[in-house]
Amino acid sequence: MLKNLFDAALGALLFWTLGYGFINDGGNGFIGLLPTNNRTAPYFATASLMRADADPSTPLATALEWANVFFQFTFAAAAATIVSGAVAERTQLPAYVCFASCITGLVYPVVAHWVWASSGWISATSPNAVLGGVIDFAGSGVVHMTGGVAALCGAIIVGPRTHRFDEDGRVLPLPGHSAVLQVLGTFILWLGWYGFNAGSTLGIGEAQARLAARVVLTTTLSAATGGITAVTLERFRGVRKAWDVVSMCNGILSGLVSITAGTATVMPWAAIIGGSIGAVIYRLASRLLIRFQVDDPLDAFAVHGACGMWGVLLSALLTTPHYEDAYAGLPARAGLFYGGGHLIGATACFIAAHIAWVGSISVILFASLRKLGLLRLTDAMLAAAATASGFHETMDDSTHAGLPAGVALRMGLASRTGVEPMAAAVDHAVDHAVDHAVRHAVDAQAQGTGYRVQDHAVDAQAQELPPVKAIQHRSTAAEGGAPTTDETEDRRRD
Repeated sequence: MLKNLFDAALGALLFWTLGYGFINDGGNGFIGLLPTNNRTAPYFATASLMRADADPSTPLATALEWANVFFQFTFAAAAATIVSGAVAERTQLPAYVCFASCITGLVYPVVAHWVWASSGWISATSPNAVLGGVIDFAGSGVVHMTGGVAALCGAIIVGPRTHRFDEDGRVLPLPGHSAVLQVLGTFILWLGWYGFNAGSTLGIGEAQARLAARVVLTTTLSAATGGITAVTLERFRGVRKAWDVVSMCNGILSGLVSITAGTATVMPWAAIIGGSIGAVIYRLASRLLIRFQVDDPLDAFAVHGACGMWGVLLSALLTTPHYEDAYAGLPARAGLFYGGGHLIGATACFIAAHIAWVGSISVILFASLRKLGLLRLTDAMLAAAATASGFHETMDDSTHAGLPAGVALRMGLASRTGVEPMAAAVDHAVDHAVDHAVRHAVDAQAQGTGYRVQDHAVDAQAQELPPVKAIQHRSTAAEGGAPTTDETEDRRRD
């Protein structure tokens, strides 16, 4: 949670100081940076806007740039936040703050300048754009693919969590700590997406209102289709063969990411196709990373990186001629399926350049942090976090599968210190807690006290478990030795 707060707080300062200038300051097609002898009112630190406010003759369009500063900042912060999910639970906070500062102040602004500034080399609003420029209405590539590519680089370099794969490379189950919070977060993101997509009309008027109304519809259709496709595939083709809420949530997000680039330029039926294919791409990308033992806890690359790339391709394939002119008021250009060829070529150039820029900066930064020993949490830090002192106050207190964070940390430490039967030990502890709760619930109901099983189960699980050595001893007994103290007590009660 602290990382997300840093995204907003530190990102706001850096974007105001540097990022907004790198997007809009003119200069050249690569970055917004005018030569010093040609700068009269730079965009850095909103100097040009402050000067414009001091001039009574300033046109309204210039004054409205104040709103654009905040709007662009939210995009930059979103790109940085995507990375946090991919490197969660094993990355030092200073390392993440360092990278979030880089992506907010430099990496994202450069990509945004390419695509949205009037002087960008691949911008559809530039008369000198390569092949007429790329269509990315609200940021499938600029925002989501930027965060997704950076997230992939970070997840590879920082390495997997210690308790994610076993010695043979098999995946160890590590479910999220709260499906309720995940569903709530999905609904919040879905609602917020209307601000991103419809808000990208950048104005309020008859034309913008009509465009925003169509954007809202295509956004909704793609999200709905993505969610239904992902959960259906999990039910009939997945490993668990179940109606999985995680698949539904990530499917909705993959549909939202997939439509963001072409939301203003494709037909509603095309949004349905885009969301459905986006859900398939998300699932394939997620499985591919697991196959190569890349630990991405939140599927940040699969949802944002892979589907972001698909989103810009979707706009290049299915943009209709009579809708494309709504994008920056430019002459109509058709997608590939409507007979146009320049748009797909420009999109391919953008994707290649984007991966080269974001990937190279991310690799250099993450590799440098690892070389300096500032990237990954050490065993000493994890050991301190598993106690009541040390780093515990600075660590995430989330739970996994109903277990307190300390249990998950002990599992990770055990896997690195040679304690083999940790899984059996934790299973025993959980079984004991549940059995303890059920027995008390039965007794309470017999006495007519209206005892609540759920509350007691949570309390029972919240009790501190024995240290690693004690768990190892109990596990050894459970594997065939003498019965443990708890087991003997259970038998007596039974």
